[in-house]
Amino acid sequence: MKKLNIMFTNLRIRHKMLTVFLPLMIIPMLLVGLISYYIFQHNEVKKTIQDRMNSSYLIKQRIENVIQNTESCLDMITFYMNDLSGFLTEGSVGTTSEIDRKYAIENKLNFALLVFTDVKEAIFVDNQQRIYAANDRSIISVNAKEQIQAYIDQLQATSGYSKGFEMTRFPFGNGEQSQIVLPLGKKITEIKSGETLGELILFVSEDQISSLFEQMNDLKTSNFYLIDENHRIISSTDRNEVLHAVSNPVLNPLLQSSESEGDVMNIDNQRIVYTKYPLNRNKWLILYQVSLDELMKDYQSLQKISLIVILVCALVTVLVAVKLSVIIVNPIQRLIQTMRETERDLYKVVPAVFSHDEVGQLTFTYHRMTEHIRQLIDDIREEQQTKRKYELALMQQQIRPHFLYNTLDVVYTLAELGRTKEAKKATKALAVFYRRSLSGGNEIITVREEIEMIRNYLYIQHLRYKDEFDYTIHIPAECLDYRILKLTIQPLVENAIYHGLKPKRAFGHLDITGYKKDGMLWIEVSDDGIGMSEEALRTLWSDTSQNEAGNGFGLFSIDHRIKLYFGTPYGIELQSKVHEGTTVIVKIPLIEGVEAS
Repeated sequence: MKKLNIMFTNLRIRHKMLTVFLPLMIIPMLLVGLISYYIFQHNEVKKTIQDRMNSSYLIKQRIENVIQNTESCLDMITFYMNDLSGFLTEGSVGTTSEIDRKYAIENKLNFALLVFTDVKEAIFVDNQQRIYAANDRSIISVNAKEQIQAYIDQLQATSGYSKGFEMTRFPFGNGEQSQIVLPLGKKITEIKSGETLGELILFVSEDQISSLFEQMNDLKTSNFYLIDENHRIISSTDRNEVLHAVSNPVLNPLLQSSESEGDVMNIDNQRIVYTKYPLNRNKWLILYQVSLDELMKDYQSLQKISLIVILVCALVTVLVAVKLSVIIVNPIQRLIQTMRETERDLYKVVPAVFSHDEVGQLTFTYHRMTEHIRQLIDDIREEQQTKRKYELALMQQQIRPHFLYNTLDVVYTLAELGRTKEAKKATKALAVFYRRSLSGGNEIITVREEIEMIRNYLYIQHLRYKDEFDYTIHIPAECLDYRILKLTIQPLVENAIYHGLKPKRAFGHLDITGYKKDGMLWIEVSDDGIGMSEEALRTLWSDTSQNEAGNGFGLFSIDHRIKLYFGTPYGIELQSKVHEGTTVIVKIPLIEGVEAS
């Protein structure tokens, strides 16, 4: 690998460009071709399976309609035979009676076949073993009579419901070749007496079913198969397979399942796309097969065209690389000279480049970069000065001599009044407040620590002003371990007391609420004090606004301090109405932390 790197480094730019561009052009095109081929194949298989599933569903519906129509034809002829029951009794004998009987019965059979066109032939055998055919087949072969008798034997064992038989070849006679048909039969009884009048057998031609396959089949090498419960092909677009058992053992597991499915499988070393759709009515299934090569033959021609395009692109790439190497080298040499001069003096102004290509843009960008670096240095210095300013203000806020004096005065008064427990509790609150306020020098603490400091602060203030306001704090436990800048909420609480509740000169309420919203932690400080006008709001937002003690944080300072540490999306929002109250919303990021370090 090291030798290859050295060899590549020593190549001329022209050869480097060829070494890089040719693989970069050819390999992606090959990858795109291969990936697109497999995506196309996948989509084509998926589309074919879906289309053939839909086609199989339509074929299934049509086959079931054919069978239902045939059964309706059986019912219709049953009523006709009941109307002709006078011709079918044992007493109706004689030549004239026989001619009339034959004419009447065959006329009904013919009429039924005109109504139900799906039925190819209808044969009725009365209880005297006389055979009547719809198409007046006066000559019925011996083999046909034997098959008819086999059907009659089975029908006589039924109670009069319609019965289907296996697809078979039936020799109709009159010189006709035997045809593949689906027989359905029924024993006909007289409705009033229950006497058997005979047996009726209808024949549906296999051509009627296979024609449905041909309508749905648009590929030369694809085939539809209708397979019965014995795994025998009873109809197909391949005429040579009809009435033969499925011979390929690979298909046996597929035929055992009764679920509709479609996929690709290997049959006789060939990849075949298949779909299977069951006909639950009679345990048949529709099987469709097509060669995957047949589906992809159009795309294979496109692949050859793509290969020619790749070769042409490779030739063009060679020519372009040679031309580009000449165009690029000279500007690069000039840029190298410029960079060497800049190397000796980092802040030296780069000469103007009279071009707008990448080399000119690179030189211009380098010049802007040096200016940006100088600007960043200035910004860092200014930011450090601002942070030191806020650190000084924070130290002053932590000491708070005015608050300390007032609290000690309250403790003294409580002691004088003999309220020692309250004096002890106030002293403890004062100690905890200052301990949390100092926090070992940490500037970022947890919300839990900030709220504890506020609780102690409010306890002391409530001792002083318990006749003027009360307060509530609602901060969910899930919000207590997030980090917050120290003394963010306390100045807002102090502002609410001194600028909202005290001037009200009536009993008021202070509420502190915390919740998560929009991926941030929101803490609201609300009071029902005197509120503020728009002018007062503008004053509070100024960077000169101070609290009662004169050395604390104004709203502008708190907002700027939050943005300085956490970013511009965070800070303070202020909502206020005169005589209704004020709400200050603090938004800080959801930064986890237990005890601040």
